[in-house]
Amino acid sequence: MPMTVSGISIVLQGEGLLMTRLNIRRGLLAVLLVMALPACERQAASSVQGFLEYLSALETVSTAVTTATGYPADHVDVSGNQKHVYVSLIEPQLMNADDATLERTANAMVAAVEPMLRQRREFAAVQTIYIEIYHPSGLAKTPSRWHSRNVLEFRRGADQHFALQAP
Repeated sequence: MPMTVSGISIVLQGEGLLMTRLNIRRGLLAVLLVMALPACERQAASSVQGFLEYLSALETVSTAVTTATGYPADHVDVSGNQKHVYVSLIEPQLMNADDATLERTANAMVAAVEPMLRQRREFAAVQTIYIEIYHPSGLAKTPSRWHSRNVLEFRRGADQHFALQAP
């Protein structure tokens, strides 16, 4: 027999199920979660796929840099995010290079990176390319003594090309 107790609990006729408002809310929440779970799984799969595509795009940029500049692949590292791309070069021969040589090196790297940024949708929002040139400090022979000589910043202009920013 149906019965209401203080307006909080309801016994459903013939079911013998006692449900409180709290239990009803929990039940509705559980139903919503079960309904949303497949969408979350699709979104997670999409995020993983997007991440893998981004890694592939970074590898494409790295290959373009090594091909265009002639530096070995293990001397070039490319990383980034939605707004910035970082190209790191380890080159001991640039230890005593003047600013003009460093700028020529960086410009050659940016010239290799720029077409890749236009071709890949993953880089559509990139506004800055940072070229980081590493070399040994003084007579250091171990990588732990390496330091950054220069970080050159290139920003996307109104013409969509990247230009070196003054330090």
